[in-house]
Amino acid sequence: FIDGKKMDSFSKQQATIKSAFYDFKIEIPNSDPTDLAIALSSSKKAKLEVEKLSLLQRAQILDKAAKNFQATEEEIEYAVKMLGVPKKMIIQKIENIKYILEKLFEHSKKRYNYIHNEFLHHHFDENAFVYKRPLDNLASCFVPGNDISVAAFVFAHTVISGSRMIAKPSKEEPYFTLKMAKTITEAGYPKGAINVIIWDSTDKTRKNMAHALIAETQSRIVFGDDSTLHALRFQE
Repeated sequence: FIDGKKMDSFSKQQATIKSAFYDFKIEIPNSDPTDLAIALSSSKKAKLEVEKLSLLQRAQILDKAAKNFQATEEEIEYAVKMLGVPKKMIIQKIENIKYILEKLFEHSKKRYNYIHNEFLHHHFDENAFVYKRPLDNLASCFVPGNDISVAAFVFAHTVISGSRMIAKPSKEEPYFTLKMAKTITEAGYPKGAINVIIWDSTDKTRKNMAHALIAETQSRIVFGDDSTLHALRFQE
């Protein structure tokens, strides 16, 4: 999902991903460096459009996305097969997604004061503040495949903070990350501000893709165990 639309990989290559729990498989785009370059370019072009949005406008976009986010029976069954969890748990995760999108702004107001669309963080002393300003508002996120609601948590923070995000979802379950990026973009967040790049991380010809993405972003959000972090060359 690049520049506000679904698109094939530039290389047209596909990878077959099999469920570990059912006789079920999907085809995913096996993105290459050209796709990543297009996503980075799209993110950089979106910067000015994102900065035009006020904090209230960004909150309204999340609220609209929460109202618009719906999962079909087919999508629920797909998640059950790919993740090997009960249907009722998938339905609960979908409710979690809608709750996060709808309520994050309300919760953030309880913790932060905001002036001129920037958050100010309260210290224990009511007269003292720390001015919170990100180093850069282009971030990367490696979304795990075992919880479809994680992407909502990350994307909602992206919108509230007026940031831009390139997400690489787990190959085990990339679909809901893409669906959320599309829903938030259609709700009014600028095209290219949230991009999703998918590739088969077991493909040795793609082994440098994650490193290239990390090198191009100031903020990196990674979920995973020690082996995942070490594979991405995170030392801490």
